[in-house]
Amino acid sequence: MDIFYHHRPDPKTPLEKTMAALDYLVHQGKILYVALSNYPVGLVAQAITILQDLGTQCLIYQPKYSMFERTPEGGLLGVLAQEVAGSIAFSPAGRWCADRPLSQRHPGRFPCRQRQPLPQQRLADA
Repeated sequence: MDIFYHHRPDPKTPLEKTMAALDYLVHQGKILYVALSNYPVGLVAQAITILQDLGTQCLIYQPKYSMFERTPEGGLLGVLAQEVAGSIAFSPAGRWCADRPLSQRHPGRFPCRQRQPLPQQRLADA
């Protein structure tokens, strides 16, 4: 696996143990790179430092970040720059897009169940 995302810390498992498990997977060749997501800012720096001490790089951190969700600018992006880890946003369009059905966001579209099936000849031509 190229990039393994660990999506949230387990409050019952010490951070050192989690990072050691990720490091083990890298050294076993099971994964090439470690990525983190949904970690509090303080734990991001700790996790990256632990991984570096073990000889593994945290390649990417994936924060919720959009024009509506700017929280990462309050410190997280600085931590990532200092620790030399990249950032790939999730939910870049903002969750408000998903709050309305597709038919309301795009009035010209309608659910598949309302569409008529294509004639066999048109499928054959495709």
